[in-house]
Amino acid sequence: MTAAPNRKQKRDVAETQAAIALESLNTAYRHWRDYLGMDGHWSLTPNVEQTRHMASVFSQFGREQDACPDRANRLILAVDRSKSLLESALSWKHASVGAKSNQTDQDRGAQWRLVMAWCGLEELINSIMEDRRRGKIEQFLESCQLEPMESFLPPHATSKLREWREKPNHGILDFLAPNKQGKDLLQRWLIKGQLLKSRTDVLVLAQTLRHSTAHGALSASKVRQWGMRDTIDRLIVELGLVAAAAIDKLVDGSGHADIAGKNRSDDGKLKALSLRQPHAEAVMRGVRLVERRTYSTTVRGRIYIYASYARADNAEEACLMQKYGIQDKSCDELPRGVILGTVELSDCTGTKSNYQWHLTNPTQLQVFKIPNNTPRSTWFTPF
Repeated sequence: MTAAPNRKQKRDVAETQAAIALESLNTAYRHWRDYLGMDGHWSLTPNVEQTRHMASVFSQFGREQDACPDRANRLILAVDRSKSLLESALSWKHASVGAKSNQTDQDRGAQWRLVMAWCGLEELINSIMEDRRRGKIEQFLESCQLEPMESFLPPHATSKLREWREKPNHGILDFLAPNKQGKDLLQRWLIKGQLLKSRTDVLVLAQTLRHSTAHGALSASKVRQWGMRDTIDRLIVELGLVAAAAIDKLVDGSGHADIAGKNRSDDGKLKALSLRQPHAEAVMRGVRLVERRTYSTTVRGRIYIYASYARADNAEEACLMQKYGIQDKSCDELPRGVILGTVELSDCTGTKSNYQWHLTNPTQLQVFKIPNNTPRSTWFTPF
C-alpha cells in the first residue's frame, strides 16, 4: 500500500504545478506582446489598424465592440496588471506571512497568494466582460474553451471540520461568503462534502476565499484546522491556467495564434532582420512593404529591423534613394549598425527563388539601439 504524501511532498508538488502554470502564463503573454507589436510597448494613442484588431479580440468573448481606443487601452493595461499579479502569486515560493514562519504563517502566505491570483484573474475578466453583469464568469470560461479539469475534492474531514459540520446552525457561512452564490457553494463543498466539478464553481470558490481572507473572516488557523491548504494551492494554479487560456484566446481572436512565437528564439528573445540602407530606412518609413528573397520564411509577427554596415555602390544607392522618395537625408547620413525599430512580418508569398516577405506596421525607436550580439546577414537575436 502506498503511503500518503506528507506535507513537504505536497508542497513540492504544488510548487511544480505552479511553475507549470507560470510557464503557460508567460508563454501566452509573450504571444500577446508579439501580437501588440512594438515588442510589447503599447502606445496610448493606438492607430486605426491596431484599434480595429483589438475590436476583433473583444469579439472572441461575445462582445462586438466599436473600434474604440479607450477600450483597447483598458484591455492592454488590464492584461499587464493581471499578468503581474498572477506571476507574483505563482512564483512566490515558501510564502509565509507572520513573524514565526510556522505552519500557520505559511498557510496565511498561501491565502495571500490566492488573494493576488484572484485579483489578477478578476482584472482580466472585468476588462474583457466589461458590459456584462449576470453570468459573466460563465460566459468568460465558455469563451476560453479550456480542457476538462479534474474535480475539486472537499477538504479532508479533520476532527475540527467534522465538529463544525455537525453544528446545526452554519450562520458563519454568511460571514465567510460575499454573496448567496458563494454561500451556496460553501454549503455544498465545505459542509456537505460534495465535489466541485465545474470551473465556474472553482472560480466562485476562489472569489469567496479571497473575500473571506481579505476581510479577515477566514483565519490561517481555520485553514489549517479545516484542511484547506491543498485546495488553496490548487486554486492558485487553476487561476493561472485560466488566465493563460484567456490570453491565448485573445491572440487567437487576432488570427495570429498559428504564427505566435515564431518571431522569437528558443529562449524567448525577439529576432532581428538585417537589411542594408536605404532598404532599412524605407521599411521603417512604410514605403518598402515587400522584402524580396530567394528563400521563404516561416517567421511571422513583430521583429526588429537592423540597419547593417554593408553598402551597395553609389549609383545603386542613389537609385534606391530616389525610388523610395527619401529626400530629407543623404544615404551617407542614414544610421547603420543599429536597431531602427520593429515591423510586423505578416506573410510570405511567391514561388521558388522569388519570395516576397510582407512587412507592415513599422514602429521606429525614439533612440536607436546597438545590438549586444554579433549581427548576421539575415536573422539574429540582437539582445
